[in-house]
Amino acid sequence: MTSDDRTLFPLLGLRTRQRLAAQHHQHRVRVRASLNTEPSTQQMKLKYKIENLEDVPDQQRSLYVQSGNAFILDAEGAADLADLEHDRNRLTHMETEHTQAKAEWEKSSAAMIEERKKLEARVAQLETNRGTGAAPGNGAPPAAEHNPFKKETFNLTKAAEIAKKDPAKAAKLKQAAQA
Repeated sequence: MTSDDRTLFPLLGLRTRQRLAAQHHQHRVRVRASLNTEPSTQQMKLKYKIENLEDVPDQQRSLYVQSGNAFILDAEGAADLADLEHDRNRLTHMETEHTQAKAEWEKSSAAMIEERKKLEARVAQLETNRGTGAAPGNGAPPAAEHNPFKKETFNLTKAAEIAKKDPAKAAKLKQAAQA
């Protein structure tokens, strides 16, 4: 143990200081070794797909599996660039279709909303005209009134009732029955 170790770990016991000093020394050696490595000994990047297994160093050949005429890196989550491009293009196409379908839906729903507003306005108009003697909303003429004074539909009880309640109406119905 050096005096340097005592300054790094002043409050620890002797054995603990020795163990930590050894770990610290090993770490410094590893860092120096990694900094001093030549480019030829550094790890090369693994390719996803290769045509010939001979192009890969011996220690890395076990990482590849054969697929058809090529060898593919057997790694979780690894994907071929062409497959990713295909999926990206498909996603873009689907987003475009979705945007178009959404625009069509919004256009058709806007038309439906306008139609509903027109119908609600028409219903409101019919509601305000109800009972004012206006023509019924279906455009049909009012049903012919039953005339108890006519020979075909004669009804003495009904005729007497109308004559008692509304003598003017009874007079008009009598005239219409004689015509």
